[in-house]
Amino acid sequence: MKTTKMILSALLCVMLLAALTIPAGAADIVGPKDGVGMNLSGMHTTSFQNEQVDGSLFQTHTITVLNIWATWCGPCLGEMPDFRTLNEYYGSTPAADVQIVGVLYDDYGDNFPEAVQIVEENGYDWLQIKMCSEIYAVADSLGEYIGIPVPQTMIVDSTGTVRAHKQGRFWDYDDLYTYVNGWYETVLAGSGPSVLIGDVNGNGSIDSQDALSVLRHVLGTALLEGAALSAADMNGDGHIAADDALTILRAALNIGA
Repeated sequence: MKTTKMILSALLCVMLLAALTIPAGAADIVGPKDGVGMNLSGMHTTSFQNEQVDGSLFQTHTITVLNIWATWCGPCLGEMPDFRTLNEYYGSTPAADVQIVGVLYDDYGDNFPEAVQIVEENGYDWLQIKMCSEIYAVADSLGEYIGIPVPQTMIVDSTGTVRAHKQGRFWDYDDLYTYVNGWYETVLAGSGPSVLIGDVNGNGSIDSQDALSVLRHVLGTALLEGAALSAADMNGDGHIAADDALTILRAALNIGA
């Protein structure tokens, strides 16, 4: 494993040196990654109680955490107790303006009654809504799948703009809290409506300099801080590695994986 990482880092160094000779305009055609920057203010759906829910939902809090889950998804059900703990924390900490919202992916056939039963029996008392086309479009941006991979978690600001988006369950409560509260602090302190994941230097585009900054962080020669750390975490796993730098470089050069 160590040898593989060394080879990857060496290859990345070579690619970065080559990338620095490519005109910066190559990054101009790169759009937001994984739905970041997409807006959900126009969404319309219903809650589990069949009440109308629309984009005004986001206006009431600094950030809204959308967690997409399914009744048949083991990892989804496995992390829901941690979401319950998180919801209890923010419910008892009104100064921290965060709301949790569950989004049921499989709201069809006999699965909806099962979902209601799961929520009621486990005391998952945060708002639960059904999937809608707007949220699905963001969820589907992660890649080509038959359906969408779940669980997924989105951080949405008060304008309805998606600020962060990750697929996969959180390891534990601390992992979940670190992710959510880090984004809460970032949005609370930040300016502008959105953050472009991969734009480590904050210049509004993804380029080879961003990849170089991440590589320097990995090598320990120039550590990233604050919003730059969040922008550098391309796969949303909470860790900055050479893989993140490589993903940023591929985005800057507009090449596939």
